[in-house]
Amino acid sequence: MPSALSEATLFIKTMYLVVASLFLVASLSVCFRHILKSRLFMI
Repeated sequence: MPSALSEATLFIKTMYLVVASLFLVASLSVCFRHILKSRLFMI
C-alpha cells in the first residue's frame, strides 16, 4: 500500500509540474506576442 500511495503522490506532483510549466510557457508566449506587437506598432 505505501508504494501505491507514493506512486500516486509522485504522479500528482508530476502532473502539477507539467501544468505549472505549461502555464508558464503560455504566459511567456502571450507576453512575447504583446512585446512584438508593441514594437511593430512603434516601427
